[in-house]
Amino acid sequence: MLAKVDRKRLDEKHGPAIAAQVAEAAEEIMQDPARMVDILKRRPDLVKAYSSCTDRVENKGHRFGQDLSDVDKKALIAFLATL
Repeated sequence: MLAKVDRKRLDEKHGPAIAAQVAEAAEEIMQDPARMVDILKRRPDLVKAYSSCTDRVENKGHRFGQDLSDVDKKALIAFLATL
């Protein structure tokens, strides 16, 4: 599941700027893929538009399901256990 997108950052006012940052970052990454983290660190607004995590390495677990009710969390866990 994708992270929740910050709609305020991607509205008609901010969307074109974010799209331009995506294009610029993609071009730089294609030229030097090993520098991807450094390239994205220079664009914090781009990262924040797509993710609430700004850690270089996210190792605190995932956020999927954190806004579910306790009943829904238990149902999700039970479903995943069947896979």
